[in-house]
Formats: sequence, C-alpha cells, structure tokens
Amino acid sequence: MIDRINDVFDKFDETAKKLPDWQEDMMYDVEAANRFVNASVRRHSDKNGFPLKDTAKMSNRRTVRKFSEQPVSFEKLSAVLSCLRAYEKDGNIRFSYPSAGGLYPVDVYIYVKEGMVEGIGSGIYLYLPLQNELMSVSAEKLPAKAHYFGNRDIFSSSAFSVYLVYDAERSMPKYNGMGLYYGIVDSGIMLGYLTAACEENGIGTCIIGDMNFTSIRNYFGLSDNMIYLSCMEAGNFNGRNE
Repeated sequence: MIDRINDVFDKFDETAKKLPDWQEDMMYDVEAANRFVNASVRRHSDKNGFPLKDTAKMSNRRTVRKFSEQPVSFEKLSAVLSCLRAYEKDGNIRFSYPSAGGLYPVDVYIYVKEGMVEGIGSGIYLYLPLQNELMSVSAEKLPAKAHYFGNRDIFSSSAFSVYLVYDAERSMPKYNGMGLYYGIVDSGIMLGYLTAACEENGIGTCIIGDMNFTSIRNYFGLSDNMIYLSCMEAGNFNGRNE
C-alpha cells in the first residue's frame, strides 16, 4: 500500500498550477493565504436568493493553536470519544454517524501527553468503539518534529492528539480503490462529531491534515494496508484564536 495519502493526490499538482489563483509559496505567505481564504469563504457573497429562517444554533467553535497547561479531565475525554462509540441492537452493530456500506474502516488512535489527561498515562491508545474503551498500543513519546514547522507548537501544547487511520482491508474488498475515497469521507464526518463533542465539553481543537506520519508510523503498530488520513490536536485553553 501507499505510505502517504499524499501519494494519491500528488498527480493533481500540475492541475493546481494551472488554476488562476495558484501561488507556489502560498502556504508560507501569511498575507497571501489570508487573502485567498477571505476570497474563498466569500465567493457567493454577491449572489442573491430567498431567505431561510435563521433558527440554527450558532456554534462557538474556533480553531485553537495554543492550549493551556491544565490537564483534561478523564470525564471530558470520555465524553469526547464516546461520540464515536458503537452499540449492539437486535443483533446489529450501530454507530451514531454514517459510513459507506456500514463498514467503518477508519480507526481512531489517541496520543496522550504526560500528565495532560487525568487518570491516563502518556502513550498511544486505540479507541475500541464497541467496548467504548481505550487499549494501550505504545508508551513511546512522539516527537514534535513529526509535524511540519508551523504546527509543532500546536502539537507541543495540546493535551492529546487524535489520529484517524484508514484500514484498506475493511473496505477495499467491497469498494476496490474507491474504498479510500469513502474512508476520507468517513474521516471528515468523524472529525465533525469530535469537534462538536469537544466544543460541548469546553475543549479546544485544531485539525491538522498533513504531517510526517511516516516518521512515527512504527509506534502505532499498523499493518502495511493502513493509511494515515488526518489528526486533531485538543486540550484546554485560556482563550480562543483562529
């Protein structure tokens, strides 16, 4: 299998370079990136339609890039992860979120920092959704350098990290190569549930897509048919920033 999910999409780089607003160093040019973000989120602002009733609850979710040193309680971590739990009813396994074909091929790994989650030792854990339990995988300390430079401080200050890993053996036998695409869709749904659960429990989050996961892959005990998708840094915080 591929080592990085990027290997699937790198072939589209040439297509990206042909787009009107493409800029080679945009990821490293703060002003250019901010202009691009502003234009993107406002792309329909000059259009008109008919108004809907504004009855939706306003979310207070913000991306947090600096977390406090206050440990997260065991109760709060439990509440967050439990949003992904499964249960058995009438002989069938049910989850609170959908997955293509009902396969749920994305595994959830948690990395707890030393002393940052009450009642849980540092290390890597696998979340078991049917049991709603954490299983210890490794006591290794993950290095900040596994992240790209701009994300290292975020990782270093968080209380725990969540890693989403796609298991090709769980869906490709049915969907072939499209199984990876569906797994990516699943991971987006899961991150939505996780960030909402964190918000409800007063925990800040920052979702990080790309990183040098290959450098820490061995700590997770993954098979060759498992692919890292994305991660989320989480912890208590003193204020919100985005």
